[in-house]
Amino acid sequence: MCSRWMFILCSMVIVLPVHGQTSDETKIKLAAVAQSVLSSGIFQLKEERKEPAVNSYVNVPLKKLKHLVSPYNDWRYWNGVLNIAMMDLGRVMENSAYVDFAKRNIAFGFEVAPEFEKDYNGEGKWNYPFGQFFLMEELDDCGAMGASVIEAYRISPTPSYKT
Repeated sequence: MCSRWMFILCSMVIVLPVHGQTSDETKIKLAAVAQSVLSSGIFQLKEERKEPAVNSYVNVPLKKLKHLVSPYNDWRYWNGVLNIAMMDLGRVMENSAYVDFAKRNIAFGFEVAPEFEKDYNGEGKWNYPFGQFFLMEELDDCGAMGASVIEAYRISPTPSYKT
């Protein structure tokens, strides 16, 4: 009985026409996703979760700014995957804004993570911004982000990425 259903399913795959999206449609959809990331990944910090964001933290002590406005700017496994995807997409679609986002995202992490580390009180790496930047206990803490740093370094050598 099982082999009969398997035969029917396999026959359907072969017989039924398959319609996929065209390359142009794929590019349009990927560009829409990337534009959403660019719009939402705004590199801002805020004091409390409900407080307004600070556009420039140059004159504001980072000690007070402990919340990210956008999750796209954190230092997590999926952020590393996103950075690599944005760099690859930027090259393929010849859009430097995507590559620049990933490079800026990494630079932002290197800039603010040390301040977050100073005030870390054991909140847990999953709940604390940039926790995986300085608490490297497993591959997910550094693998994808490390790979994205290497890729960004390959594009634009930044000495601080080697330390």
